[in-house]
Amino acid sequence: MKKYCNDKSRCKSKLLPEFVRLVIQSYLYLAEKLMVGFLVGSAEGFTQADKAINASSKSGRWVMLKNVHLAPNWLVSLEKKLHSLTPHPSFRLFLTMEINPKVSKLKYIV
Repeated sequence: MKKYCNDKSRCKSKLLPEFVRLVIQSYLYLAEKLMVGFLVGSAEGFTQADKAINASSKSGRWVMLKNVHLAPNWLVSLEKKLHSLTPHPSFRLFLTMEINPKVSKLKYIV
């Protein structure tokens, strides 16, 4: 096995960069298989998000809803939906948003 040295006291294997590449590649593969994402803001986006949440809460996949600041009123119905679910232990729901005064008035988002 060839080695390279930054200084005489620290030699590292050339296999380390290959190992890191394989770890990142594996992570991206798993993320693609485990997570689905949707842009919220249109009627089609709400429908897709609802279907994904229903299916993923049963299978344990992860869902990412992007730009939820565009639909502050929908977040209230989303919260009610989440309280009514009995999700798979691996299910996760991620929300991304920009700061929006209408959203900050909501009681809380779980």
